[in-house]
Amino acid sequence: MLKLEVDVDKASSDAVELLRATALPHHWTSEVLGAHRVNGSSSVEVLEGGSTIEELSDELLLAVDSEGHYRMTLDNSKEYGRHASYDGKTLYLRPRFGPYHARLAQSETEASDIRNEVFAGASDYLELLGRQLELSDKGESVFEGRAARSIALQLAPEARTVDAETLSHKLWRNSIVVDAIRGTASLDAETGAVLYLQFEGTISYQRDGRSLQMKLQAERTISKVGHEESIGAPDDAAIMTIGARRRELAEREELLKSIAPPARKAPTPKASLKDGR
Repeated sequence: MLKLEVDVDKASSDAVELLRATALPHHWTSEVLGAHRVNGSSSVEVLEGGSTIEELSDELLLAVDSEGHYRMTLDNSKEYGRHASYDGKTLYLRPRFGPYHARLAQSETEASDIRNEVFAGASDYLELLGRQLELSDKGESVFEGRAARSIALQLAPEARTVDAETLSHKLWRNSIVVDAIRGTASLDAETGAVLYLQFEGTISYQRDGRSLQMKLQAERTISKVGHEESIGAPDDAAIMTIGARRRELAEREELLKSIAPPARKAPTPKASLKDGR
């Protein structure tokens, strides 16, 4: 089992520890909780001079069984997204519309990487607010039938010093000023897994010489812990069968039959030496 323990007492009062707990990968959550479901939503709105210049919202559904098999859909307001299923051997992938494409995972971690990436959306947004996040421990509670610790998220009086970004596409983060944060979280008392996370906040920042503002909100809920549903492949009718692709030269010869002369084959090294070239 992956050993990434969460100190529940510390994460209930220390913003850095809570940020670390929310950013733990989904495959860790599966290992400590077993079968469960995740429902998530988030939105981001970018404003300049009080006018919206960009916005995006999304919805996440993720179910994982006791074997680590999963079914996932992530759709957004731009009418695209990604859907995936994994039955322990084969990945079934598709964009928001169309049939699934079935193939083996291209690496030992690809199946986990996909669900980890979509699960991380809420924690990525919270990280932008994290330098001025303050917590209030609200004590013991019960969430979805499990013993939990409730936490209130709020704006700290002063920003915490964070490491400066050095990558060119992230330099704008060095100018972030957090204007507002409000939210709640529930930690599983036994494992420290974040069972519930909800927040909204606003940041101001500079990018490419422009003064911008970003409004963020996200919600992520873990439920049905220990459910007995077994997750397998999608229905056969939803899976696209792809035949083996022929070599390009064979395709050319058939398409141009009786129209163009056969293509000359490239000389082999032995043939070239024989011809004195």
